[in-house]
Amino acid sequence: MIGKLTYKIIKHPPEEELDKKIKKQKDIRVLKRVYFIRHLYRGTGVKKTAEK
Repeated sequence: MIGKLTYKIIKHPPEEELDKKIKKQKDIRVLKRVYFIRHLYRGTGVKKTAEK
């Protein structure tokens, strides 16, 4: 049986803190990860977020 996977996201740092990290971050690798987390916070699915 094929079903839809769902993930529960626990928001440890608030979204405002993620925005601050994005503005300060210089390392591209870390920046991509923070953007990924922010997209998940905003409700974008994992598959679509991974494609961005």
